[in-house]
Amino acid sequence: MNRTSIILAISMLLFCCIACEDEDELSPSGLDTDRVQDLLDWSNPVVKKYYGDYGVALMTDFDENLDIKFNFYESWANSFWKKMEIGKMERKSECDSAITVLDTAVFRYFKDELEFQGEVYHSDFKKKYFPNKILITNKLIVGSDVSGLIMQTVNRPSKTGVGSTFCQSNDNAIVVNLESGMLNISPEKFEQVTKAILYVMIVYAFDKYDLYSMVPDAFYEFSKPYYGKRIYQLQEEAGEEKSHAVARSEWVETYHMIATSVAPTDNMNGMLAESSIPDARRDVCICIDHLINPETIDGARVETENAPFVYQLSPQCSIKMWYIAQTLIKLGIDVMAISPDPNFRKFISTRGGYR
Repeated sequence: MNRTSIILAISMLLFCCIACEDEDELSPSGLDTDRVQDLLDWSNPVVKKYYGDYGVALMTDFDENLDIKFNFYESWANSFWKKMEIGKMERKSECDSAITVLDTAVFRYFKDELEFQGEVYHSDFKKKYFPNKILITNKLIVGSDVSGLIMQTVNRPSKTGVGSTFCQSNDNAIVVNLESGMLNISPEKFEQVTKAILYVMIVYAFDKYDLYSMVPDAFYEFSKPYYGKRIYQLQEEAGEEKSHAVARSEWVETYHMIATSVAPTDNMNGMLAESSIPDARRDVCICIDHLINPETIDGARVETENAPFVYQLSPQCSIKMWYIAQTLIKLGIDVMAISPDPNFRKFISTRGGYR
């Protein structure tokens, strides 16, 4: 190779190195940060606070293909999100109102500092476990094959979930539907929507950051022998000659599992012998939902001080629910603010209601 060729080769190598350095400086994450910042409404103090203090972008203006509908490695997820219709709020007043609802009715449960029974917990939940982006919309319509965390809660929008929904999430972001007409139908509807979003926010963090490991081992011990097994298998192991369906009360008392109006089934008569016991993670999620939305064994909401909680049917379930409450408190979630019911507060303050 002659001298001229060597000089040209060295020059090309240096050029490539410089180009690579420039490309690193303009990485996709850096470009995306600039793009997101340009889309935020900096005149809204809540938006400014959450982005500045926690790195959380509350976005009423967004690009759904860049902010939530991307990086799907499974065909069903790609199809599910492609079919989803996500609207945008046009009026600033509507945007500001929706952000206020999110801040005062959902985010209020997540504390930077939480005092409980003389202990002060500094969890930084919002900074550590909130999604980087929360898309706020006034239309969220889902097609067929509905899935997602929203379908796990008793506050799910419908039995099938098809049509207008309150919230959806994936690894990229959470999108919430805070259409003002829907929220203003009634106080019950408002609570249904905001409590559904609260559930999704909590379980999103548990799934993404494996917060299940923060739940004490003692929680899992009560139902560990049953996780993942079918009822008829457990009946065979117990020496029963013939398998049979179990009533909801038997489910709670025998397997120490919570039964809500949607989990593990929406059948109010009980569970079939073919039904499976949820796994450990699902057990935690059902308990979280039941803590947020207490129900009676018949699937009715607990609306009076004298109505029994499901977990009061079993000392083991009561203690499991108490472990969940304590875990959320240590994470900085204000469980005591969920309900003004004195029985609920007593339950949280004592070991499952047992001294």
